[in-house]
Amino acid sequence: MMTMRYPATAILSESKKTKSDLGPFETARMLIERGGVAALFRGLGLRMFFYALIVSLQFFVYDTVRFALGVGSDDMKMYLDVLGGALRESSGSIS
Repeated sequence: MMTMRYPATAILSESKKTKSDLGPFETARMLIERGGVAALFRGLGLRMFFYALIVSLQFFVYDTVRFALGVGSDDMKMYLDVLGGALRESSGSIS
């Protein structure tokens, strides 16, 4: 199974796996020597795909609920204007 990693998680998982006292830069150097620069970015494309999918699904759910409740963009603007005015009056704290 392909693990999804980007440089920070690749370095952390490698340092935990080897259980050594190497710092992050030494661990990165070891990864690059062993697998090249590609070893730091293995699975990045898949991770980017999943993030885009999750964000798209969140927008889809938001729009579905908004349309089901009949809330239009004018309603949202009016609500945010009222909320902004209330926050200005109470100096930014919601009580």
